[in-house]
Amino acid sequence: MLHHRSTADPVLILEGAAVRELELEEYLCGVVPAEMPASWPLEALMAQAIAARTYALHSVLHPRHPEAHLCSGPHCQVWNPARRHPRSDEAVRATTGLVLLWEGEPMCTMYSANCGGHTDDGPLPYLRGVPCPAPGPRQGHGLGLCQHGARALAERGLKASDILAHYYSPLPSDPEAGWRALAWAALGQPGVMHGDLARYARAHHLGAPLGPEQIVSLGGQSCRLQPYAGGIVCRTDSPTSSIRHLDW
Repeated sequence: MLHHRSTADPVLILEGAAVRELELEEYLCGVVPAEMPASWPLEALMAQAIAARTYALHSVLHPRHPEAHLCSGPHCQVWNPARRHPRSDEAVRATTGLVLLWEGEPMCTMYSANCGGHTDDGPLPYLRGVPCPAPGPRQGHGLGLCQHGARALAERGLKASDILAHYYSPLPSDPEAGWRALAWAALGQPGVMHGDLARYARAHHLGAPLGPEQIVSLGGQSCRLQPYAGGIVCRTDSPTSSIRHLDW
């Protein structure tokens, strides 16, 4: 899912009536802190940097404006070099050249401030609705990465790659990372003991439920999962599938 890609070619940014030509990594140093507070966890900032880089490269191939690849406002993604910060610069440097690809092309990595607890299905295969630990009311379109959700997942210990795997399906490069990200998103919600997942958890001494059983989609495959103190119990939606569990 994550790939290294050359970022040597410049991007054209429409700022008011002027068009600026910027080196991509320099451009990102003005995007990441404008889109996400630089005080947030580094892994969330790194996920934002990768999403913003991928979105920019997608826009180079599919320009958002007749005269430029992107604009400097929220119609595309906000670029404000006055907001530049050492922590967001660090996130850009730590992810240099990392992008998300789909069928060899940079994804259209849409993102919004707050999905309100669940992202929406979008028009592309990798933009599918997933549960999200975002607090508060919805802000934005709710497609792709949820910035408040990314912060919450980073605070729970997820790496940038796991955060991106959660919000941009299909399959992440490490499928188990996707399962873990989905389970993390269920934490903090009321957990109940019922059904075959609960029976499996009891039989394998996995302790108390940490969140509810959920029906989710990962890589085009429907499944059920539930987080427990001793691991994540999951089962794919197939008559021949068996229940299994992953360690945290």
